[in-house]
Amino acid sequence: MAPSANRMLVSAVLAAATYSASQLITAFVASPAAASAQPVHLRPRGSVALQATHPTQTLHTPYTPYTHPTPYTPAVLALALYSEALNKAKLELEQKFQESEAGRQGLQARIAEVQARIAELESQLAARADSGTSAMPTSRNSMQSLPQAAAAAIPPPTSIKSMQQQQQLQQQLQQQKQQKQQHQLQQQQLRIQRRQQQSLPQAAAAAIPPTHTLHTRGGGEWDISDADIEKFYAELTTGGKGGDPPKESVVGGLIVKFFHGEFTPQGFKRYAGHWKGPPPGNIGKKDIAVGMDGLKVQMKSPMFVTKGGVGYGVDETLKVVDDGKGWVWLAAEMSPGGLAIELFKSVPFGKRALLVAKQSDVEEMFSKVNWAVALGNIEKTFGGPLIKQR
Repeated sequence: MAPSANRMLVSAVLAAATYSASQLITAFVASPAAASAQPVHLRPRGSVALQATHPTQTLHTPYTPYTHPTPYTPAVLALALYSEALNKAKLELEQKFQESEAGRQGLQARIAEVQARIAELESQLAARADSGTSAMPTSRNSMQSLPQAAAAAIPPPTSIKSMQQQQQLQQQLQQQKQQKQQHQLQQQQLRIQRRQQQSLPQAAAAAIPPTHTLHTRGGGEWDISDADIEKFYAELTTGGKGGDPPKESVVGGLIVKFFHGEFTPQGFKRYAGHWKGPPPGNIGKKDIAVGMDGLKVQMKSPMFVTKGGVGYGVDETLKVVDDGKGWVWLAAEMSPGGLAIELFKSVPFGKRALLVAKQSDVEEMFSKVNWAVALGNIEKTFGGPLIKQR
């Protein structure tokens, strides 16, 4: 049932109830016997008593007749209250109907807004679809005229580029795969050669040509004999006065850099404090003396030894820590961080040998060392070709 019909029905019910109440009041309101029906003349409203100035003169004053109201009985009062309650209920019901009607209208307005928004979105989608269809190349229309199988076999222009890119990527992956396989094959061949060489005695292994020759220009050209070692030691200790290297010399700076500090099982911890000098704050004789003490201790009993020996350019797995000849070497090599020096207990082939001493008598070498010869050895490669490194 519509809200307007409901409202009309309630209004009719309330009107009938009000009419019934008024009829009851009229029936109960009757002139009681005790009540006087004679009018009572009272003083006119808003006037004062008048007095005649002459005895024969008559004064006429208009009087308003007034009848006492009929006294209310309990039944009349109850009906009056009932009628008031009905009127109040009528007002409340009308207010609720108005509120519900307003809510219904608001809901209908909201539904209309949502429907309008949906219609707007549908129109936008339709417009986009139409624009996409119109933007397609004309060749697409020609494709539709071909048989279905032939049209499906013709790729769109955008897919041709992507197919070319995929083919290039596949070719690159194939090349990388082939390179990886070749590298693995070379590594496998190297491992086989190393195992064969390690299974032979040391003397026989030295006679086998190295895997990487590095332009040795002959098998024995860079061999170092015991006589060559004795000659190197004699040249190093001839014409020298021993002691510490001169201040500001390259050899002295290297000794301070790599032996002034603390040797631990985890590695060498370089000194990072204040240099003694002189002058204070710069590397001087006092700092070189500390570095020399560290070098002597390590040459007598080195904590870290680099592999060497066997020959120049041999595989790293063939090199040895100690060749058993009793010599200890201090050799330099160019590194990414500059010139670095290391200790060897085997011949440092291909390195720049600076110092050599008998491990059993290191002090003898330091008592007679010629530091000018040691400085010149930086420019020579021992047991290998001369390589200019800058």
